Amino acid sequence: MQLVESFGGSKSSRAQAIEADPNFALAHAQLASAYAWTAIIIEPTQLVWAERAKEEINRAQTLDAQLAETHLARYLLLSSRYEDYQNEAAVRALLLAQQLNPNVGHAELGFLYYHIGLEDLAARELQRAVEIDPTTAFAKGQSLYQYLMTGRYDEWLAAHQRLYPNDPISPWYFLGKGRLEEAQRAIEEFSARNPHNIEAPRQQALLFALRGDFRSAEAIIPTILSTHPPYDLQYHHAAHEIASIYALKGKSDEAVRWLREAAAMGFPCYPLFERDVYLSRIRQALT
Repeated sequence: MQLVESFGGSKSSRAQAIEADPNFALAHAQLASAYAWTAIIIEPTQLVWAERAKEEINRAQTLDAQLAETHLARYLLLSSRYEDYQNEAAVRALLLAQQLNPNVGHAELGFLYYHIGLEDLAARELQRAVEIDPTTAFAKGQSLYQYLMTGRYDEWLAAHQRLYPNDPISPWYFLGKGRLEEAQRAIEEFSARNPHNIEAPRQQALLFALRGDFRSAEAIIPTILSTHPPYDLQYHHAAHEIASIYALKGKSDEAVRWLREAAAMGFPCYPLFERDVYLSRIRQALT
């Protein structure tokens, strides 16, 4: 996921600005975002970055209470494990940012909305983000990614062909559509281009499960969890896919346990859980 573009710059450039003017509130706010980004994505095992982000948020707020960028930094922490995935508070932070500056926070709000299942609101915010800046890769990418994350594969393909007509089709699309031979080829091709593709174990495990080879699918689960430990940004997606493997096998208790884990760790996307083709077997069992 291309989140980095939404913040821009670097910790060092923000720190240099603060060194030149310690009362430069915007530099403190942007440094807070850089620290929060580092805490969530780059060095998630190092708790010091989240603490530094909070310190810079407080400094920026004290210096200038009317900065939208302070609320953008606060949203990052609120929607992460550092603040126990307080999604409602994170939404409020982004709405406050937009009150102060109507041109910011739309892509971030769309990203957050589709994670919590508010699909129409997500689409509106992402469309607005692209209207404001048609060149932003983050908003453009999230405009596409929202469809995969909510199980709307046909809409994803239509958007993919419109936005990225020359790019290969994602294995996730073929898996969701049950086109397993094409999924296998796509996984192999993506992995050949990117040997460090961290999504490959999740995709391969799901492919095994869709083929009915549950022993092989379950054997990959430890690799998935070692690649995406609980502090990893994609852990909740991995939890959903582990739930899908168990659902395809008909192990309802295990599937529900992992769906609850996904929801608790930042992905309570209940519209997806309701329509997800991988969960059909346990939905039938629980009705």
